[in-house]
Amino acid sequence: MKYNYIYIGSSDLGHLKPNLDGYYNICIQDLRNCKNIQVVSMPLENNILFLRILYALHHSGKINKIVKLPLKFLWYPLYFKSRFDDNEPLCIIFQNLNFSSNYFYYVRKKFPKAKIVKIHRDNIELTRKRCKGLTDDVINNVFDLSLSFDEAEAKKYNYLWFSEFESKLNDISQSENYPECDVFFAGKAKDRLEKLYAIYDKLTSFGLKVHYYIVGIPKEKQIQLDGVTYSNKLMSYKEMLYHTVNCRCVLDVNQENTVGYTSRFLEAVMYNKPLIADNLNIRASKFYNPDFIQVYDDWNDLDPNFVKKDEKRVDYHYNGEFSPIHLIEQIDHELVARYGI
Repeated sequence: MKYNYIYIGSSDLGHLKPNLDGYYNICIQDLRNCKNIQVVSMPLENNILFLRILYALHHSGKINKIVKLPLKFLWYPLYFKSRFDDNEPLCIIFQNLNFSSNYFYYVRKKFPKAKIVKIHRDNIELTRKRCKGLTDDVINNVFDLSLSFDEAEAKKYNYLWFSEFESKLNDISQSENYPECDVFFAGKAKDRLEKLYAIYDKLTSFGLKVHYYIVGIPKEKQIQLDGVTYSNKLMSYKEMLYHTVNCRCVLDVNQENTVGYTSRFLEAVMYNKPLIADNLNIRASKFYNPDFIQVYDDWNDLDPNFVKKDEKRVDYHYNGEFSPIHLIEQIDHELVARYGI
């Protein structure tokens, strides 16, 4: 690679230390072993605990709802310190886009020669609603390159498309009670709740044991069902991988108007699990095999015998194709093609 990289990767602002079992940190684990990539999991992560506590208090959502605390720009120089020589080509990648517009401009000014890139691992419009600092002016004047995991959105916004990525862990243990369930799903309900309930009814009507862990459902919309857990917070990602490895089959239900590969698809491939899904684009993947993956545009067609088959038959011959290293290589190639060194 021609550039050095600073990868601002986690969106867990406010934590006192990086959550190494969290989704974002596990996904980029492979990057930590690269000498030309510096991973920044959270602001001030290498500073003393006292400063991190002060930072967390200053940026506390609860406190700032009562009174908007000023002078947050004073923290900007402490967010991270580049370990690379100023004369070497540098690229700063923002996966975490939940910063103020002032901070984006600060980075642009502090690193005038650097290329600044943003990547979207979620719906672009939802991200912009959530990340108030991502204004039109910031997008046009700060970033040199933008990428999206969703191919349709990438075309719509004239962004570069990237295939979703995740680092594989090799220390996920098998349960003494394996398999824990026949079908496993975990995630935020978003616009999928009614579909998840319908799929649950279909699966259990065949006598299959289902485990759902659904986040963000108001109590009045919760239906008490065997094997369904409701929560206000996400399960730790490492725990979710444990349940993935210890189920017979993974369930992947896409959000409306989303066509990119999800983490459920990546997990199924990396850990050799059968998959049932409704993302028709999976059929175009090199890993698609109807013996291992069933894709439905109508869940009424779901075949229970697919779930009941011996899951040991599954082998996708995965060889690191989803590693985030390939994303960095893609960005490096694009930057060299557009800007040279």
